[in-house]
Amino acid sequence: MNKSIYLAGGMRNGWQDIFITKSDTNNFIIYDPRKHEQSTEKNYTSWDINAIKKSDIILGHIEKDNPSGYGLCLEIGYAKAFHKTIIWVQDKEDERSKYFGMSRELADYVFYDLNEAILFINKNSNIL
Repeated sequence: MNKSIYLAGGMRNGWQDIFITKSDTNNFIIYDPRKHEQSTEKNYTSWDINAIKKSDIILGHIEKDNPSGYGLCLEIGYAKAFHKTIIWVQDKEDERSKYFGMSRELADYVFYDLNEAILFINKNSNIL
């Protein structure tokens, strides 16, 4: 049975497309919040929370051009409460790194390069 992965993070630079293109998507059901087509805060929050509950893995990517990361940190905390596997990716050049320490600590795996995280996920999809 395929595992499911929720793509948590910013919506500006298309990192989700990089993940989808480079990952072995045959091994995963992917929940991509960019695709939910919800326009109200209530509806998209409900969709995101339900997708996290259904997912086995949360891939949280805080990109340096994400204006805040507040939503991502909330999603990571919520996922941890449900004992989900959390993979945290943070751009090395992000000067805000010190502010995301708690989210990194909640993660099961931490990477500073999206491509490295993708390689890890592809190689270890059977044990995640």
